[in-house]
Amino acid sequence: MKPSLAKAFQKIEMKQSLNWRAFSGQLIKHGIIQEEIDQAFAATRYSQNDYSVEVLSQDLLQKFINIINSYSVKSRSAASYRGNSHAVNVDGALLVANVANNDVPYNHLFSKDRDVDTPVKQHCLIIENLECFLAFNRTFEFAKNYCDVEVDIDDIEFLWAAGNSISNTLIIPYLKKFQGKVMCLFDIDLGGLTIYSNLLKASLEPSNTKYLIPSDIQKRLKNSNRKATTKELNALSSIYGLSETTNQIITLIRHYNSTIEQETYRYEL
Repeated sequence: MKPSLAKAFQKIEMKQSLNWRAFSGQLIKHGIIQEEIDQAFAATRYSQNDYSVEVLSQDLLQKFINIINSYSVKSRSAASYRGNSHAVNVDGALLVANVANNDVPYNHLFSKDRDVDTPVKQHCLIIENLECFLAFNRTFEFAKNYCDVEVDIDDIEFLWAAGNSISNTLIIPYLKKFQGKVMCLFDIDLGGLTIYSNLLKASLEPSNTKYLIPSDIQKRLKNSNRKATTKELNALSSIYGLSETTNQIITLIRHYNSTIEQETYRYEL
């Protein structure tokens, strides 16, 4: 708890006057609603800033103190007490995976108190789209035919990116353990570029981390009905310069003013 807030609570306990507006404003900033503040305190104005504050509910007073104290704790349980658990990362991470000749996907579990798994294959293929991941055998055929993937399917572990969660700091050490290539089948758009950018920023080796681009990407972008928005085009500037591959993708997106969702690859699977 900030010293100023601790002092304010002390003043209330000692029945000393305080700056009510500043105090109540701090309570609101910590997620406490005005209705509960009104139920907890009765404030009587002495001067422009000084108020006498009477406690109407000791239960609410203690609740406020607990909420404010929880802001110094970064666990999700503390955040959930504040009603905002999504503001804090979970303590672990799951990575859905599969390999050739295996019908049911399996999970890798990562947490700070667990040793990082050792990859079962030499290479991995990260697939952003869930449908493409579930049809990974046919997705691999697309990658082989259009994206110059030359490794054997039996040497690949297929991973579902699940949005940007693949760049979770708990998962990155596992990706670094692959002895071969980390191949990325992402959308040809800002989202895919952002995921790839985050992987490289997390120190994955650029020479081994390949953004898969269809050999006929220009034709696909030209025929795409998925137009790039002005906001998206402007945001691409922050990624430009990351690598030759990302520069190529960004240049083409800007030229054709369009993007490609990998869901369209499914029509060819």
